[in-house]
Amino acid sequence: MSPEERIAQTEARRAARKADLEKQRVEQYSLDLAALDTAEEEHGDARIARLDLDYTPGLPTIVVVKCPSRDHIKVYRAKVSEKKPDHTKAAVWLAGRCLVYPSPEVFEQLIDAYPGIDAQAGLRASLLSVAKAQDEGEG
Repeated sequence: MSPEERIAQTEARRAARKADLEKQRVEQYSLDLAALDTAEEEHGDARIARLDLDYTPGLPTIVVVKCPSRDHIKVYRAKVSEKKPDHTKAAVWLAGRCLVYPSPEVFEQLIDAYPGIDAQAGLRASLLSVAKAQDEGEG
């Protein structure tokens, strides 16, 4: 087989694999988008945050967190105000209280695929509990 033929075969195989993955991604995204819509209806559009992920077979492409309760923010602030605060641990704790989608079990699988997504989700949730700053001259 010539190099040109091997290249053509490899490109065809890659294209077929990528097309199959794209079909799977679209199917997963349709489920994820429905969950996002439900979360927005239940908690309010401005009271949820969405984190988008690249498609990994069998896992969601979106993580949704809600605005923390007043009690959760008090505990979070206490954790980050300790003498030797562990901000990551506090953010992970908050993510566990504010996770809307996916289920906690699936979220654990996401953490295996995307280490750090738990802390990022907690930080995003914490930002939902504060006003958005606006630069002078905007809006």
